[in-house]
Amino acid sequence: MPHPITMPGLGSRQGPKILLERPHLAMLIGAIAGEWGSIDATLSQIFNFASYSIYKGGAQQMDPMATALFANLVATSAKTDLIKTAIKLRVPSLVEEFEKLTKTTRKVSGTRNSVVHASWHTSDQYPDDLITYDLNGNAIRYTKKCLEEILEQVTAARNKVNDFSITISHAPKLVPLYPMPKTTP
Repeated sequence: MPHPITMPGLGSRQGPKILLERPHLAMLIGAIAGEWGSIDATLSQIFNFASYSIYKGGAQQMDPMATALFANLVATSAKTDLIKTAIKLRVPSLVEEFEKLTKTTRKVSGTRNSVVHASWHTSDQYPDDLITYDLNGNAIRYTKKCLEEILEQVTAARNKVNDFSITISHAPKLVPLYPMPKTTP
């Protein structure tokens, strides 16, 4: 995990391309962001599996309005709250499992945010590391090992989200929210 720096007068540099001075760490930050992108996309799939409601030719499809509403949500907590509501209505047997998953993703989300949204600095005193500052102005050092551990946490969360996606895709659903359209022979 990150290391607080207690060195007074730490000299550091910051700039829009500062991560290029530490390409091996920049790649890890990119991988963390990419894994989170996968979590985000899979949450959308989970919502689709939980709330499909229109049937065309026997296929399950999402209601375009539901899809548009979900696509406009930015915050993970808003997305998971909406998914939980859909699961309560359509697959109530999976609510408890989804609540556990939500706790995992929220915890990892905070860690991911601290890395992906950091204002990074480099310092000659720590030539292999990156530095950021917390809200109180305290310097925090991230090593390669720190970022690898965070990537492992985000990857583990992604795997759990993927597993739940498979579970809900095969789970029996309660009646569709909309009646199935009558087909003419």
